Amino acid sequence: MHVSEVLRKKGGLFTIKPDATVGEAVRRLKYHKISALPVSETEGSITGLITERDIMHAIAAHGPDALDMSIEQFMSQSVFYCAPEDTLKQITQIMVLNHARHLLVATDGKIVGIISKGDILRNQLDESELEVNVMRDCVRLMSLRP
Repeated sequence: MHVSEVLRKKGGLFTIKPDATVGEAVRRLKYHKISALPVSETEGSITGLITERDIMHAIAAHGPDALDMSIEQFMSQSVFYCAPEDTLKQITQIMVLNHARHLLVATDGKIVGIISKGDILRNQLDESELEVNVMRDCVRLMSLRP
């Protein structure tokens, strides 16, 4: 399976500006039920990535005051990328080798999506469930034969 297929199932891309506060990032993560937001000054560009882990570290270092601070101070600036035509096997290797939980998906130098380890696991579970159902159907059909 390719990254593009997972992105189609997943839905839209949500971003945040670098001058937004950590509190705003927390609200957006909760609202969209996601674990990371690409940080972007303009549509398609990328400045960094803010994750739940980055926010946890910000709060550990600054306490509740971190919520009023700019995410630019805490975001990861080194991010990893993949392309829509990459396979899930390829991007899993990238994630494992780089200890990355999220990869930004880019086409022609513009960000078009984000894929997480959770997205990959969800896809693997869906495929496994489909295989089990097909096998059950085959067994049922075989048991109906005279």
